[in-house]
Amino acid sequence: MNPRILRPTLAGLALFALACSSGGEGQEGNGFLPDWGPGQGNGAQDSGTRDTGGGADDTGSAGGDDTGSGGGDDTGEDTGPIDTGDPGPTPGSKDNPKVPSDGQVTIAELMITPAESSQADGEWVELTNTSGLWLKTGTCTLRDEGSDQANLTATESQSLILEPGETLVLCANDSTWDNGGVDCQGSYSRSKFALDSSDQAILYCDGQVDKVRWSSGWAETGRAMGVDGGKVDTSKNDNLDNWCAQGGFLSNGDYGNPGYGNDWCF
Repeated sequence: MNPRILRPTLAGLALFALACSSGGEGQEGNGFLPDWGPGQGNGAQDSGTRDTGGGADDTGSAGGDDTGSGGGDDTGEDTGPIDTGDPGPTPGSKDNPKVPSDGQVTIAELMITPAESSQADGEWVELTNTSGLWLKTGTCTLRDEGSDQANLTATESQSLILEPGETLVLCANDSTWDNGGVDCQGSYSRSKFALDSSDQAILYCDGQVDKVRWSSGWAETGRAMGVDGGKVDTSKNDNLDNWCAQGGFLSNGDYGNPGYGNDWCF
């Protein structure tokens, strides 16, 4: 072919293509020829929004880490205070009285031979708390060196509890009409413990707390025998010379100081 003839032909084709691109809708390319026109043919560019439906990442709560209480224990060591428990009130305090031990309660007065009341009704024993503690005697007994032994019974709630320095009167009969007018905080069975003319009186709790021993002829009839008011002690009351008949007047005619300070002995 003559090259002079080819060159004009190619030039004409270029002009034709330029004219086509400057107006009208272009034809979509077919993979062989280039696309025609800005719309890339008659199918405009898809301007719809991207599909964000169920195919998106699952951001629901089931997909997250389990942060509930059932999760791994990563709270660190328990640094709270050590639980030592409540020790409660001090033993021997008002709120926690203790059972008396040796030397803490003194047998201070004894009605061994009443006159105006019967022997069965008129006997009584007075105790004094000579410690600085609150004491409870509900589990204690009165006994002798033989087989006599009687439990103590409270006349009313808490009446067998002794504060420091307090006295406790224990009667064979707690009726003031029958026992000579004595106000009693506790009682005992005379069939299980009796004050004989020659005998012993022992206060026993977890062990022996106090004991007084006397012989026949020592006690006066109708008068309670009491340790000297200045010698109320579990050691000094062992000496019968520190005891004497008491002068307080009882309503039925006998004498004694139950529940009160003892007379001094001269």
